[in-house]
Amino acid sequence: MAIWFHQAFGKQGTNFKPGPFIAPTDPSQKLRALTIQIDQLKARLQDASEQVETNQQLIELSAREKEQYAALAEQMDAEARLFEQLAQENEQKLCLERQAFEDRLQAMQKELETRGPANQKVGATIKKAAAELSLNEELTRILIDQQLIAAGWQADTEELTYQKGVRPEKGKNKAIAEWPTKGKQAADYVLFAGLTPIAVVEAKRENVNVAGKIAQVERYSRGFMPIGNIETAWQLEGRSIAWPDHEEGHYQIPYVYSCNGRPFVKQLAEQSGTWFRDVREPFNLAKPLPDFHSPDGLLDRLQRSKTAAEDKLRQEGFAYLRLRDYQEKAVQAVEAALENNQHNCLLWLWQPGRVKPERLSV
Repeated sequence: MAIWFHQAFGKQGTNFKPGPFIAPTDPSQKLRALTIQIDQLKARLQDASEQVETNQQLIELSAREKEQYAALAEQMDAEARLFEQLAQENEQKLCLERQAFEDRLQAMQKELETRGPANQKVGATIKKAAAELSLNEELTRILIDQQLIAAGWQADTEELTYQKGVRPEKGKNKAIAEWPTKGKQAADYVLFAGLTPIAVVEAKRENVNVAGKIAQVERYSRGFMPIGNIETAWQLEGRSIAWPDHEEGHYQIPYVYSCNGRPFVKQLAEQSGTWFRDVREPFNLAKPLPDFHSPDGLLDRLQRSKTAAEDKLRQEGFAYLRLRDYQEKAVQAVEAALENNQHNCLLWLWQPGRVKPERLSV
């Protein structure tokens, strides 16, 4: 908003070029650094089996972490008291400044109304500034982090990364960033339900056609490189092999997402929303979703088997439903159409007491 306002009304006009985005200093940076060191140490324990020496270092780091927690708590408490005092002191000043701002805004509106042709120039300047202001991929990931956290995943695109030693853990649902895949490429996020890689997420900058990037995420699913004791999702599903073959290899992860942090807008369907595809079956199409699935939601989808459900349906009779002959035929026709992936069915049903058949669209 500050960049837009400066470009629209500042003295420098549209020649103003903002500098790069600089994230504010995190007061818990030292604590987060210690947490990263602990994660890296855990990775070393897993990979190199340096049990005795590493355990001692882990104990020391844990003690330092507790000290940092205590220091951070004291600092936060002091800051809270200071902010409360400042809020009380500045409340009256804020009211005066708000009133002055409203008066100035009204004066500017009256001035714009009296300018006539100048209004068109100002409007064009505002429109141009708004068009040039778009989020890059770095800022988009901040939005996607929050969306993943809201869905139940642990996400931090700057701290929870493969390069910083973050690995999947039992009982934790992590969104690990920059996970390496074949071809010297890295997936933006790999979602782990415990030790199982269950989904891949591709993050794009604003205004990018996210629906068209599903193929790129599918390559990451095929090129995923498991390490250590990672359990692939198709093992949990009870299959002896991976999902359908592709010219570039098997799919290693069942679900893929492509998004840019924008909420779904029907008029901009392919440039908004969280696009999702289940790659286990070739006829599954990509579709936009309002939010990410929760970890339990993805695990529930994984345990459902369309083939098993169809086999059970074939063996199930109609006796307990007490249907008439024409009703059984109608149900069988719908089942056959759905089995052949025909989602629009037109049926003609004759009901007792009616001369003409009833047309039903299923």
